[in-house]
This record gives sequence, structure tokens and C-alpha cells, in this order.
Amino acid sequence: MRANKDKLLPDHLTYSEWFDSASEQRRRLAVGTRRYSAIADIVDNPSWEHFVNPETGELLTVDELTKENARQRNARLATLRGEIADQAKAVEKVAVFGVG
Repeated sequence: MRANKDKLLPDHLTYSEWFDSASEQRRRLAVGTRRYSAIADIVDNPSWEHFVNPETGELLTVDELTKENARQRNARLATLRGEIADQAKAVEKVAVFGVG
């Protein structure tokens, strides 16, 4: 996703870390139980990335999630996981070198 002057970029790293440590109940509250169930029927232990549109940072609809095939889902997950890795590197760089 490209940064825009008037738009906030989603913090997928923080969301993903929280989601990974949350209970299933809290995960369902975060993304919606129908959305969570739609993905949980396809994969074991869904991660934050399973629910997010990498282009907008918004949650995908239940319809979008159920119509997506495995190849499309894997490509979307790879994009989001790349963004998360980039965010983690940026956080580490700031921690080591500071801002500026």
C-alpha cells in the first residue's frame, strides 16, 4: 500500500501480533463471527492476514472471503505478510537508530 498525505496506513504488524495472542472469542469480536467462521471453515487457526484487503487495509466481506480461491488467498496473504515484514524491519530500524 502506498502512503498518502491524507490517509493513515493500517498497522498490520500490531494488528497481527494482537490477533495471534488473542483468544478465539476476541478474534471473532475483532473481525465478526460470520467472517471468522467463513475462514475457519477453510483453514485452521486463521491469522489477521486472512481477513484483510492489502490494497485498502480494510476487512474483506464474508462474500469476498468465500468467493476467493486458494491461489488468490495465498497471493493476498503473501502480500500482507510482506507488508508486515517491512513494518517489522522499520520498527527495528527506529529502535536501533532512532527517528530521523
